[in-house]
Amino acid sequence: MITKERAEEISKTYYQKVFRYCLSASKNNYHDAQEITQEVFLVFSKKLSTLEDDFVEHWLLSVAKKKSLEYYRRLKKDEIVTHLEDSFTSIEDVLSTITR
Repeated sequence: MITKERAEEISKTYYQKVFRYCLSASKNNYHDAQEITQEVFLVFSKKLSTLEDDFVEHWLLSVAKKKSLEYYRRLKKDEIVTHLEDSFTSIEDVLSTITR
């Protein structure tokens, strides 16, 4: 179990390392890296009672990898949905496409 005081120390110690990983994973997109890093430390704050101090660096980087993948999958999915929404502006357009 990690105390809140220790969690603050860990956050200060590993924040930049996690951020640099996320920055690399986001191909140097600063905004995306910040968002992903925030997600990582949000998960960290929720899991304090179940984490062991000995493996926290590895755990944080593993979560950063997972969150990076999830973030870009979500963006890709949103991009596809937006593209589909742009393709059909009304129900009439959809019906006309089906009935052709």
